[in-house]
Amino acid sequence: DKHSFAQDKHSFAQDKHSFAQSKHSLTRLFFRSVSQIREQLTGKDSLLTAASLVSLAMVNKAAKRPKTSLELLTRALKLQQMLLPQDHPDAAKTMHNIATLQ
Repeated sequence: DKHSFAQDKHSFAQDKHSFAQSKHSLTRLFFRSVSQIREQLTGKDSLLTAASLVSLAMVNKAAKRPKTSLELLTRALKLQQMLLPQDHPDAAKTMHNIATLQ
């Protein structure tokens, strides 16, 4: 009947939302681990660490966590500005990603 169908539809939507949250949580965990390993191997002030921070920031952005994403992108940009030429495309892209959060 219509009531049962509506309940099933609502339940499906909740399950889909839970799955998406779990997927984002696992992805954030993976990228956080990669970022920590890279930082241990290459140091806090490396381009690989900056790249990992950008990747982790994008995962947080997709998971609707703009504050965390902004913190990570800001840290990555500081590294990029320290290690790359002033007009490097990677730094420009990070600046663009920061701008899209606000």
